[in-house]
Amino acid sequence: MMRLVQSVDQAQYLVNSINTLYETLDTELVLGVDCEGLIKGHPLSLIQISVADDVYVIDLYYVNPFEYGLKEIMENPYIIKVFHDF
Repeated sequence: MMRLVQSVDQAQYLVNSINTLYETLDTELVLGVDCEGLIKGHPLSLIQISVADDVYVIDLYYVNPFEYGLKEIMENPYIIKVFHDF
């Protein structure tokens, strides 16, 4: 399922979902991460995260998910991250 993340509640849902999967899976958790909009003179505008059967499209113009726990997820050495165009 694809989920658009544009609010604090949606960002918190994303973080809670990933943390719940991490805590309950018997195998390693793998995130697929793609970034859009980072070109010279322009900030990063969109992050896509694929985890399990969900894809989260995070609109960084509306919400900064790193303030709500995504930073800790990305820094967790036990969660595998596969980046594209980062």
